[in-house]
Amino acid sequence: MVMRRVLACAAVVAVAALVGWVCYQRGYRSAERHANAELDRVVLRELVRDVEVVRDRLGRVPADQDELELLLSRPLPSVYDPDSGLRSPVHYLRNGPNSFQLQYELLATDDWIFDSERPEAGWVQRFY
Repeated sequence: MVMRRVLACAAVVAVAALVGWVCYQRGYRSAERHANAELDRVVLRELVRDVEVVRDRLGRVPADQDELELLLSRPLPSVYDPDSGLRSPVHYLRNGPNSFQLQYELLATDDWIFDSERPEAGWVQRFY
């Protein structure tokens, strides 16, 4: 009889510990996703600023992504996709002699685009 009570108490403690651990992990993942999203916003803002600096310095926009990366001395960043857990690269497209777009895709469902001809719009989501 005593042994049953001890086993029952141990089972209750084990279940409580498991529930606590699952809740902790869930909260940790949520905090991590939030931190990644905030970091991505900063990185994307800096990227737009850096491309604008290159445009001002050259008097034109770079011809392609390779030239831009050469002038920035680094590859374009990637952003975190919270749905897939993967990173998605940012791409550069030249629209004209003095205009460009930056674009990245999340989970193959929608694009986020920054268009230098409409900078006041910021990053705009385009659905398929």
